[in-house]
Amino acid sequence: MGVTADDVNLDSAHAFGAAQSHAAQREEADEVIAQAKDTAPDFIVIGAQKSASTFIQNCLTDHPDIYLPHGETPYFEDPDYGDADADYFRRLFANRTERLRGIKRPNYIGRTEVPARITRDLPDIRLIAVLRNPVERIVAAYFHQIKYGTLPPLPLEQGLADVLDGGPVSRAWPRSTELLSFGLYARHLEGYRHFLDKGRLLCLLHDDIVADALAAVRSCYDFLGVDPAHQPASLGGRPQKVIYSVGRLRFLGLRNRFLHDYNADRTRLAVRRMNPAEWAVVAAISGIDRYVLDRIVPNDKPRLSAALEARLIDYYRDDVLALQAMLGRDLSHWLRPRAVPSKETAS
Repeated sequence: MGVTADDVNLDSAHAFGAAQSHAAQREEADEVIAQAKDTAPDFIVIGAQKSASTFIQNCLTDHPDIYLPHGETPYFEDPDYGDADADYFRRLFANRTERLRGIKRPNYIGRTEVPARITRDLPDIRLIAVLRNPVERIVAAYFHQIKYGTLPPLPLEQGLADVLDGGPVSRAWPRSTELLSFGLYARHLEGYRHFLDKGRLLCLLHDDIVADALAAVRSCYDFLGVDPAHQPASLGGRPQKVIYSVGRLRFLGLRNRFLHDYNADRTRLAVRRMNPAEWAVVAAISGIDRYVLDRIVPNDKPRLSAALEARLIDYYRDDVLALQAMLGRDLSHWLRPRAVPSKETAS
């Protein structure tokens, strides 16, 4: 039996209907993107983790023309990006009247899925990155992960050597791989090349903040186009102070089952809603640490052995040289062994 005129007309109708449906979906998607851009942030502090990004966040928040929500905003990461709706930023910035709105998420610099999403969704946004000597950063990040229950409370030398060797710790605790990878700044910044080439990515060094914190903060104000003469109230603060005592961290870790919900492999955590009894337990643990242990337990930054420090420097060498060329900054001191622990500032 041959094809009839009715068959042709029916096929044409189906094709026309499909085209209309596709056009409607595309129009709806474009509308969602347009709405999101209207309420999107003007800038993002993308990292790096344990490099004074919280200090920068606080000083930016001090400026009367700038608003950043407290804490971190993981919108562009998996799985948050797929779960968010078009009103996410509208809710986040509801009732804010400041001229500029921003967010901070130190993991953005090292999460491979993030740069393409920011580039696609917000191609004209401004980005700020604070970069720290990666060998120094990994030490602070190691104890940070122990505090939040994503690494076991092992001595620094043992734990970092295991991660470098791909040993049982790195296999059992997946987030341990971030310790190394988050310090490969040049590799990750290539994903943000669009912003680098347009002059819309400001890279500060942790060294700059240590040398002259006010000048570093004012360079951020100037980059964002707000009054650089503002004197931030948080300039002398040291948020996210690192606890280096494994014993204290092991004790504080008793809070984590009440403070956080973890996914199966402990790569994600979320704040739990606690009942009064759980609040009491957490308050007791925190109080003992703050008013007793903090006063009697030394909190000296541990020294890496010469052998482990040399391995870490060798691991980061090529990336540091690439970053040096990318930024036009002399970073040769990052590749020299340190005779004594470095001067600390906010993390």
